[in-house]
Amino acid sequence: MTAPDLHTEQDLLIRVSEGDEKAFSILFYTYHKPLATYIYKLTSSKEAAEEITQDAFVKAWRQRSQLASISSFRSWLFTICRNQALNAMRDHGRKLLRHNQFLQHQHTVEEISDTTDLKYLDAIVANAIEQLPPQQQKAYLLSRQRGLKHAEIAQEMQLSSETVKRHISMALQSIQKQLRAHYPDLPAVLIIFLTR
Repeated sequence: MTAPDLHTEQDLLIRVSEGDEKAFSILFYTYHKPLATYIYKLTSSKEAAEEITQDAFVKAWRQRSQLASISSFRSWLFTICRNQALNAMRDHGRKLLRHNQFLQHQHTVEEISDTTDLKYLDAIVANAIEQLPPQQQKAYLLSRQRGLKHAEIAQEMQLSSETVKRHISMALQSIQKQLRAHYPDLPAVLIIFLTR
């Protein structure tokens, strides 16, 4: 499907801002494939491309009342996805410049502050950490609070590095599950940021 002309797109955005799901579907099918292709080129991951693209459309629907004032929906959508892709690449081991990472974290904090009570989300994370089994909790806290590497944690806990890695991975899954239980529509990039 080709991009709607500016007049038509603006009409669609007005209709979407009024809750018109059919107009939203037109925008979705117009931009979904080019957006997913763009994100795939950035991340080299089909899964990440699909997740980031879906998150962008979820955000668009949540903020539909503001869409009528956007001059270029395409630019708005692609900017959101670019920012989320940069965060996702950081968490998949991609090397980003420290300056860019700092800017991305700042952007993410602003997004959270705009949509959700950050203190409440932090409380959910803290509660989830308290519920972790002792070994997972200790490994996670040594990693996140003290910034120790897996080998250093392994030495302190007298475990293998692989066991430490498994404990941290299981801890992250549990914490992220708690966040999803409270906020099922919370974008993945925000969950990653909150558990980093």
